Amino acid sequence: MILILSGSCTEDQLADVVLQLEKVEHYGNDRLYMSTDLIYDDQGTLTTIHRTVEADNQVIMNILRDGDQVIQIRNEILRSNQRVNIIYEVEYQLNEIILRQMSSSVILVFRHTEGYIDEFEIRYANTPSYKSVLQMERDLNDNIQRISHYETNPDTTDLLVYQYDYDGHQGVDLPDAFNPVYQETIFWDQMIPHALGLRLSNTPPMSSSYLDATGLDKDDLYRAKVESTTVTGNVERLSYSISDYPDNEYRIDLLYLEI
Repeated sequence: MILILSGSCTEDQLADVVLQLEKVEHYGNDRLYMSTDLIYDDQGTLTTIHRTVEADNQVIMNILRDGDQVIQIRNEILRSNQRVNIIYEVEYQLNEIILRQMSSSVILVFRHTEGYIDEFEIRYANTPSYKSVLQMERDLNDNIQRISHYETNPDTTDLLVYQYDYDGHQGVDLPDAFNPVYQETIFWDQMIPHALGLRLSNTPPMSSSYLDATGLDKDDLYRAKVESTTVTGNVERLSYSISDYPDNEYRIDLLYLEI
């Protein structure tokens, strides 16, 4: 049973409350267009993330673990009656988590400090002269301030392609994977760092601005507003706007189960 705690509780009662995110629904102009179901085992460990976009587009992520570490991520993509499987083998090296895609030369690298992502890199085993890098800048409180995207190819090294700046951090609990202000920034599968337990920010930003290499600048590209939270501070409804689509209204509903 899905439970949303929005009433009043004593401090002693709150101390015993543990909420588990079960479902996330995305709406555009009041129409549901994407939903995500998160499935856990008996110990409360995340095992499956099932995303549905419209009716015939699904991604089922299965997370295999050895103790506390993720050792394999399997994405089963169902699209227009076609099935594609993408498997990542996961390797841990000091402050790096490396994912190697089994069916291609793609390698994903997360560099982190105590679970906060410092840098994300996409490289290719068969063409090492090409890579894409996202570099994260945080303040002293580990709140994300900027993400910069760099490209390297045979003609150039560390070319700045764009950067996003973040503002309006709020002291609520909102997983990065479901914060809309990151939507255009993150060019990897946002569910992968969620499955790995990695974070971008201590508290979630509520707005983003954009600057690309040509000098194009967009303020308030995404602006979000927390509409309601549970008594434990977990966001249960978030509305947001996109400056490129000013006539549209968007919202995200997050549903929890008390465990």
